[in-house]
Amino acid sequence: MSGHTGLVLCAALSKDGSRLVSGSLDNTIRLWDVPVSKPVISHQANAGTTNLAINADGTQWLTGGADKVIRIWNAADRALVKEIGGLPHPIVKVAFRADKAQIAVADAAGFVRLFNPADGASQGVFGASAAEITGLSYPPNNAWIMTSGADGLVKRFPNQGVPQKVAAGHGDIIRALKVNPNNSMVATGSNDKTCRL
Repeated sequence: MSGHTGLVLCAALSKDGSRLVSGSLDNTIRLWDVPVSKPVISHQANAGTTNLAINADGTQWLTGGADKVIRIWNAADRALVKEIGGLPHPIVKVAFRADKAQIAVADAAGFVRLFNPADGASQGVFGASAAEITGLSYPPNNAWIMTSGADGLVKRFPNQGVPQKVAAGHGDIIRALKVNPNNSMVATGSNDKTCRL
């Protein structure tokens, strides 16, 4: 697949696998109908879109980047639904809760901020890591938030932010974090060339 003119920093696949959304340093997000190799649409987004997510039913995208602004997009017509600005640090990770009642945003300073996607109201903020946050995820049951960090730690927080569990094990920066569909396992991948469950 080709189409971006800058480094691709993030991509998200719809739950049914039919759509891919990618974000790039060229300041665009592109929508792809899989397996077509050309983008269906290209759209100006955040400056340096570093992360994006697709909600559970594929109706909205969430983007964040170096411009410190969160944007929620309508997938059907690609219209901007909500813009939440004025954040103090560049956005490095974003996530939708499966029930669409909350979004989580991790910033470059190690904070996670929670918002109501319908009205943009703040639902809380907490310091998740002293190092860069490299992964942010909700499990399918919406019970908690997982973060991974450049410090090699995985942390589990309730939706309000006090850590419930911290797991060490990686010897380097964690680059990937996923929770399985039945919430029983967490998978991580690290620069230490290991994956852990």
